[in-house]
Parts: sequence; C-alpha cells; structure tokens
Amino acid sequence: MASSTTKKVTLKLLIDTKNEKVLFAEANKAVIDFLFNLL
Repeated sequence: MASSTTKKVTLKLLIDTKNEKVLFAEANKAVIDFLFNLL
C-alpha cells in the first residue's frame, strides 16, 4: 500500500465588507507554493 501524507493548509483573511477589499492576508508556505505554481 502506498502511504499518503497530508499537509495542513491555512489561510487567514481580514476583509472590509463595506468596501469589498482584502485588508490583510496570512498563509502558510503550502498555500504560497501553490499560488506560485499557478503562475
């Protein structure tokens, strides 16, 4: 059987709903690596 590893993905967003803008974003390395791989 193949063993699988799981990575925890965390993304925190602070959103101004009145102006519909993201004020602050915090993410772990797995999220950043994924986003850069899309480029």
